[in-house]
Amino acid sequence: MKKSLIPLTVKITLLSWVVILWMLGHEAASHVETSSTPSQPTEDKEKIEAVVTAYIKAIYSRNYSKAYELTSTSDRQFKTREDYLRENGSFTGLTLELAEKLASFITYKDIKTEIQGDRAKVTVNISLPDGNAPEVEGLLLEEERPKGASREELLEKLEALQRAGKIPLVKGEQPLELIRENEGWRVFLNWGSGVRVNFKGVVKNDLPWSFEPVQKLVLIQPGETLQNVYRVKNLSDKPVTGKALHRIEPRSQESYFRIVQCFCFLQETLQPGEEKELPLTFQLSWDTPKEVKELEVTYEFYPLEFFEEKWGKTPELK
Repeated sequence: MKKSLIPLTVKITLLSWVVILWMLGHEAASHVETSSTPSQPTEDKEKIEAVVTAYIKAIYSRNYSKAYELTSTSDRQFKTREDYLRENGSFTGLTLELAEKLASFITYKDIKTEIQGDRAKVTVNISLPDGNAPEVEGLLLEEERPKGASREELLEKLEALQRAGKIPLVKGEQPLELIRENEGWRVFLNWGSGVRVNFKGVVKNDLPWSFEPVQKLVLIQPGETLQNVYRVKNLSDKPVTGKALHRIEPRSQESYFRIVQCFCFLQETLQPGEEKELPLTFQLSWDTPKEVKELEVTYEFYPLEFFEEKWGKTPELK
């Protein structure tokens, strides 16, 4: 299976769980080189390329609200805006502004557009700043930034790194497909063909908690890394400590589903009436075969005493 550049993982940790590719879009037309067949309508071609660059910029500055607007109606019928934003953690505030600043350093080359009726296929070669480079990461991540550095100072530092040629680049080819709709051209991601992942939550051994996923169904494509949240509440009048185990079914296909970050790695103590949201980050393997259509992920929360009685200690999850 050919991997497109978009989900390529250049790892950068934000709040201990974000894994992203720092590929950000570019708005400057002077940095864009395009090619097309003479028969293609110039107006359509320009509109398509504008949507492509705006979408790439939104994805790689993690402005997922904007990215959702640029996604086709055909896709949006499978994911609400709320679900999409939950599945993809967005940047906000200064982090978003710094990420968009990096977008101004990106160059697109050889945008090739093929239009057939109301569909278009676009391929673009792109060079983007590597946000995982230590020089850049130290400015983007809030916990890594120089103490007391102002917004203006951070933006200027990025400019200085760019002028000095000290920001490494990641290069690759990115294909995209678009559909012409009433609102104009929109990116078609074929969300409906994704693997259906059904999430369930169960409390065991009389644990006095309520426990359920906020989103019971997630559609995910091979190579994607997405998020979900479980909501848990202590229904008793005393503090209770519990720990979760998970299972993935069918077992013959569980190797394609990888837990990246999970509340099950730690025990949880809830005070009387306390409620928490527990985040979960997961990934579907690139090599997931087409035969895999649906998975079921079940989390079971047990009282901590269950592990101590059964094994003499809490289990170490692999």
